Amino acid sequence: MSKKQIFKSGQNIGKSIMGPLVNVLFFIFMGETLPMAILFLKNGNSWGYSFSMNMSLGMVQSLISAIGIVLAVPVSSLLTSIFIKEGGNK
Repeated sequence: MSKKQIFKSGQNIGKSIMGPLVNVLFFIFMGETLPMAILFLKNGNSWGYSFSMNMSLGMVQSLISAIGIVLAVPVSSLLTSIFIKEGGNK
């Protein structure tokens, strides 16, 4: 396989797993934040206070993690295509 084919293969594999990984991150964020937000609201706090204390940090963490996943696929494909030898075992 040529280096270009290896890069394209890595991109295709990455495209198939990026969506589910980002979805899992979002559901982890929701599963972690929703009970705490409900608890804050039940204690008489406002929506704005509950959001600023709970959800804002989780949203930023999810966004940064999603960006990391999206950047990891092309970077790892590029590095693999650079460091692998053409033609298999030589």
